[in-house]
Amino acid sequence: MNLRDVFVQVQARPRPSLGLRLAVPRLDLASVADLWYAGSGATLARGAVFGYAGRRSNGSTRLGTAVEASVDYAFTPRLSMNVFAGRLRGGPVVTGTFAGATLWFAYAETVVAVGAR
Repeated sequence: MNLRDVFVQVQARPRPSLGLRLAVPRLDLASVADLWYAGSGATLARGAVFGYAGRRSNGSTRLGTAVEASVDYAFTPRLSMNVFAGRLRGGPVVTGTFAGATLWFAYAETVVAVGAR
């Protein structure tokens, strides 16, 4: 693995139905010679497409630091909602390729459990 992921995380469950999480991960390449990979994984048994693309490190190992928060709430044993928000502040690996340095990502999902319990 060419990635170092060092993080601090705090989790709390103030009620059985409520879960809270806050994390601050710092992401670094293991070496300036490593590529910054993105992709879906191996996609073909034969041919020239492997499923990953690599970007150069721009002479740095620092990908960036993120702040992430999530809330999970169970309305019933079979119905719950999860909300996540995260912000990544890109380091020199990112800013050497892209004009911006900040990425925001958020989602909300409803989970319905079906089947035998």
